[in-house]
Amino acid sequence: VFSMGKQGRKTGTENRDRSLRLLYRKTGKQGQVPSSASGAAMPYRNLKCPATTDAERAASPKVLGQGSHEDRVWITLEAAAHKVAIEEAILYYTMNPKPFDTTRGHREEWFPAPATISKGRVEASMPPGATHAAFCLRDANGFLISSEALPSFDKVPHTTGGSEFLEKGYAYKPGLFALIKLGKQAQAASVKAGLDSSALKAALATAQVQFDAEAIVEKSMCDAIRALRAAIRRQKGIPQADHPQLNRFPTEPLF
Repeated sequence: VFSMGKQGRKTGTENRDRSLRLLYRKTGKQGQVPSSASGAAMPYRNLKCPATTDAERAASPKVLGQGSHEDRVWITLEAAAHKVAIEEAILYYTMNPKPFDTTRGHREEWFPAPATISKGRVEASMPPGATHAAFCLRDANGFLISSEALPSFDKVPHTTGGSEFLEKGYAYKPGLFALIKLGKQAQAASVKAGLDSSALKAALATAQVQFDAEAIVEKSMCDAIRALRAAIRRQKGIPQADHPQLNRFPTEPLF
C-alpha cells in the first residue's frame, strides 16, 4: 500500500501483504515497519500465505472491535494465553481524501503516528485535522494485523485512495476534535499576542457544531475542517499557525 517503498515482493515463502498498498500507498513504508534491533525495515508476514501454519494462524490475535473518544482512537484484540503478543503498532492517517483534493483523491497521502500497546488494546491520538485512520500491527510471529480488512491491491485501480475502503476508519470526528484543541490553543496565543481572533472564534464555533452533531454530513464536516485549518494558519506569528498538519499541502486550495 505504500508508494514509498518496494512493492509486492516475496521474502522466502512469505508474501508482503499487498492489501496494505491500498491504504498506505503514499507513505513509502509499504509492508514494512522499523526493526527495533537494527533500524532496518522488515517485511510483514501474511496470514493468508499458503506457507503459514494453522498453529500460527490460531496464535495471531484477532481484532475484536474499535472505538474512539474525543481525539483518542483504539482497537481491542484477543488476549488469551495462547495468543502471541502485539510487538509493533502504528496508526496511519490521511488528511486529504477527495473533498480536500482537486484531483478527487488521486493525491491522497498517508502518514504514520505512534501507537501505544497494552494487553488486548492498541491506542493512539489522532493528529489535528486527520480525516481517516487505520492501525497496522505486527504480532510476535511477524504477521500483519490491520484494524480493518482491506481489499487486495489487484482488485482496485491504482489511483484509488485508501480511505474509500475503510468501513469505519475513525472518520472525521477524532481528527476534528484534535483540530479544535489546536484552534483553542491558537485563540489563546492570539489574544496574548494582541491579534484579532474573531474569524478564528467563528471557525471554532462552526467546527464544534459539526463535532457535536450526531450524524456526519460529509460536506458540512469538510467545510468546517477546511475553514478552521485556514483560520489557524491566518494567525501569523503564533506557533499553531505553523503546525505541520495544517501546512502539508500549501498549494491545494481545497485543503
